[in-house]
Amino acid sequence: MNKVGSLDISGVDVTTKLLENKAQGSNYIGAGDDMLDFGKSSSFIQEDKTGYSFQIILKNTHATAAKTVEISKGLVAADGAIALKDGTTDSVQIAGHPQKSEMLSALLEMSVVRINQIRVKTDDEAQFDEALRYAKQTPYGIGAEELRIPATYQNASDNKNVVIISDVQDWILGGDRKLSYTVRAGRSVTLTFIMGGAINLASALETKANNAKENIALAYARTARK
Repeated sequence: MNKVGSLDISGVDVTTKLLENKAQGSNYIGAGDDMLDFGKSSSFIQEDKTGYSFQIILKNTHATAAKTVEISKGLVAADGAIALKDGTTDSVQIAGHPQKSEMLSALLEMSVVRINQIRVKTDDEAQFDEALRYAKQTPYGIGAEELRIPATYQNASDNKNVVIISDVQDWILGGDRKLSYTVRAGRSVTLTFIMGGAINLASALETKANNAKENIALAYARTARK
């Protein structure tokens, strides 16, 4: 079994984890964790059902030069890379949906979000040869870069201009994670990110405060009955 719900569990040493969990009394799946935001879902098992998605529409109007856009800039933006912001920068037109793309950038400054799936749509199949590039960036060095080349996900029975990339469930937007994509000259691309669980400090504080109020109210009610 490689999946439970939408969660890819391939590579997990199940026997070892069962022994560890038995010793620790742990059955953690994320449910009820105040630090996590699952949207319409409730745990990592149904991470594909958060209801959170975001589209980034890119159009490179330059006649000859390919352009790289940083979806998640990591700790420091790369030299020459184009930041995620609606409008035209260095010949690349950028638009976000359902909100401006800078809203996503701002969110990633204060939150980290897991990716469940990426859908790539283009006006030219040749664009699919450009890889999504992902890496962990720290002050101590850049981690090994992971690539997802849309062309390798094409299926003869599918729409030739759309691919779905699902093996990105360990990828995270925000924090120290960098994700970029290069758009060839004259080409247009729409990237749709289906988001999974997230850590949102503002939401976490709100939830913890509400839980505290409920506990205080219950304690007060018990005291009043005595």
